[in-house]
Amino acid sequence: MKNTALAGRPASFDVHAVRRRFPILARTVRGRPLAYLDNGASAQRPDSVIEAVDDYERRHHANIHRGVHTLSQEATSLYETARDRLVRFINALERNKLFFLVDGVELGSEQNGIVGLQLRIETYMRST
Repeated sequence: MKNTALAGRPASFDVHAVRRRFPILARTVRGRPLAYLDNGASAQRPDSVIEAVDDYERRHHANIHRGVHTLSQEATSLYETARDRLVRFINALERNKLFFLVDGVELGSEQNGIVGLQLRIETYMRST
């Protein structure tokens, strides 16, 4: 399977366009533009993620896979749709081996966490 996630996109990287997508990067610290390098504990979010989370929290929040009421069904559908999109984006071979964790600490504490990390590495290696 060929990874098509970046197909048709320009090879150049416009750092200013990317910065504009992250509202926190509009800040200055000590008179200079904020520079933030990702770490295992947190990551800054672009507007699209902030808006999606806000919409979910305001309109759909409920337990997934555990209810028959409308909100639970909507939340489950949104969750599974996100899984399907991620499977396509990372070129995963098996949908059922993709799981979501809160952070890297949770990855280390999960009994099968190493399987998830291995899947990520294998998926990356297949796509390069």
